[in-house]
This record gives sequence, structure tokens and C-alpha cells, in this order.
Amino acid sequence: MPEDVTIWPVAMTKRGGILGSRSNRIPAYIAAAGNDTVEYPEVAPDGLDFTLEEYRCFTFYVNSRSNGTLQGPTETGDGSKENPFCNLNSIFSSNKFLCYIQNFCCQYVKVIITGTIDYYIDGRGRDFARKLILDFHTALIINWSKEKHGLSVTVVQNCVGVVFSNFEFTTAINHSKTQSDGQVDIYTYCFSGCTNCIFYNNTGEIRMKNSVSGTSANDHAALYVEYFKGCSGVQILSCNITVDMNSQSQETDNSDASVAHTRTAIVYGSSNVIIIKSKFNVKCVSFAGDNSSGSSFVAGIAQAFGLYSCSNAILSQTSISCSARAGASSYKESHIACALGSTAQYHNCSFSPSVIVNNGTNRWTSSYSFTCYK
Repeated sequence: MPEDVTIWPVAMTKRGGILGSRSNRIPAYIAAAGNDTVEYPEVAPDGLDFTLEEYRCFTFYVNSRSNGTLQGPTETGDGSKENPFCNLNSIFSSNKFLCYIQNFCCQYVKVIITGTIDYYIDGRGRDFARKLILDFHTALIINWSKEKHGLSVTVVQNCVGVVFSNFEFTTAINHSKTQSDGQVDIYTYCFSGCTNCIFYNNTGEIRMKNSVSGTSANDHAALYVEYFKGCSGVQILSCNITVDMNSQSQETDNSDASVAHTRTAIVYGSSNVIIIKSKFNVKCVSFAGDNSSGSSFVAGIAQAFGLYSCSNAILSQTSISCSARAGASSYKESHIACALGSTAQYHNCSFSPSVIVNNGTNRWTSSYSFTCYK
């Protein structure tokens, strides 16, 4: 074949017809040639290492814009280099990418992402078979409003078979209430329901403080983080995740039930997880104070996990450091720090020692079991 001949891909239907609309007989997306390449992390069959392979791909673009909402801006682009998408969620709402993946053999789709991302991402549960690579050239930074009684947020959800490359997520919350506001709980889920995804060269940093003081009968300051929640089949490669949590609850009169609680699990409720050359650092601190000298119920609870409620996990060349510290002025405290609260096998890994202290009469630690093997 002459070297100057260019072969253009043609999108086909499952029955072998040319994919296009009735009003437009030109094959869909015929102008895009798959002549670009992408570096793709390929895990070895034994799950102990990975290499970077090069594959041909189609390339699209997102130049994200902020519009002050957690849903992102109204879309005005088409994903081309000349007219990029302005909302990252458009990748998952467009049929374009699934068309390429389903109709072109051995082709990948790479999306180069720039701009400002300060809104939630929803993959809508569409399966991209690990052929959609999101190449981030910007960070996702979320700043949440401070609700009176706390909040529950999911940053990225329902992404299936997506490769997150060079993804950086950062958030910080410094919540303080000095009036009688009662229970203030903050729940954060970074990736939820993102099954069979690959996370390569990703960074996550979460730093949160929650301080509540007042005269309520139930002053309760709590912080909960599950970074990968319900993400079975994921591969976490060369990722660095840091979570630093601090909760304080202080009664200012003789009322009852001051509770401070922090809990973090980097990987939670997931099976068949592979983690290679990654670092997890978790620090949870809680303190509950009471103004009375009687038998008021006051509890400080801190729980830090690398993996919890997981199964069939493989870890290689990975470091997990978990620390938990709890205190209470007139009652007892409980704290747990454990790298592997799950069934897992590991190779050439380092873990901080597990610590389980439960001085209270509660059942917060009775259901925790830790099984791991080399």
C-alpha cells in the first residue's frame, strides 16, 4: 500500500451498516482519525506489577468552566480541539464515545481535560470497558457550603470501566459551630460505584476539621470519609492518598451526650481490588468534652482503615499508614487503626501496626475482624 494513503475509520452498526442518521448519509464521526497514541497502564496477570503500554486512540478535549454550581455549566462545545466540551459530564452523556469503543476494534478514546473542575461527576453507569482514558491536566477542587447539621457528598459516582490518569482531588473543610446546633455530621465519598475502573498516577488530599460546642442535649461532631466506596474490580496504581481528620465536641453546660467521631476507609465495601506502588496515609483524631462532673455520656471515637469490608484484594509494593487517637474528659474512648480490615494478600508492602483500644461499654469495635496473609 502506498505510504501517502490515509485510512479513515468508519463507524458501523452491529449488523454491518454504516452508522449515520437518515438525514445525513455521511458516516458518523468519519472526520476523526485514530492516529494518536495513549500510554495505558497494563497490570501483569499475577497482579503484582504493571507496565505502560502504548495504544492507538481517538483524542477529544474538555476545557472545563466554573459556573458556581455543583452540576457544572451548560454544555456549548462538541469535544473537538477547536470547540472543547466545557462540562466534564458531557463525556458520559454523549453517545459519541460509546460508539467508538463498541464499533472500532482495538481503539481507545483519550480525553484531555483542562480548565476548572469544581462540580460533581456522574458517569451514569455506562460501561466504557476500560477504553476511555481521562487524562487530567487540572485538579478537581470542591469547596462545600457549611450546612448547619452537616452534609453528605459524593464527588465522582457511577463511572464504570473508566481510566482516571493523573487525577488530582483536593478538598478542605474547617467547620466550627459555637451555638447549640446539636448533631453535625459530614460524610464524604470520593469515588462511589465506580466499578472496574483504573486509577493511575492519582493524588487525593482531604483535610477536615469539625468542632461543635454548645448546650444541646446531643452535641455531636463527626467526620466520615470513604475514598473508594463500592468500587469492585478497580486497579489503584501509583496513587498517593492522604486523609487528615479532626473532630471535637464540647458541652458548655450540664447537658448530656457529647460525642466526637472520625472514621476513614480508603477502600470500603469492594472486592477484587488490585493496589500497586501506592501510598495511603490516614490520620483520625477525636476528642469529646463535658462540663458536668456526673456520669454524663461522653465519648471520643476514632477509626482509621486502609481497606475495610473488602475481599480478594491484592497489594504489591504499597505502603499504608493508619493512626487513630481519641480522648474524652469524663468518660472512656475507643480507637482503631488498621491497614487491612479485610481479607487480602500482600507482597513487598509496609503497614503501620494495628491498634484496637475499646474502653467503653459500646459495641463499636466488637464487629471488626482483621484477616490478611502474604
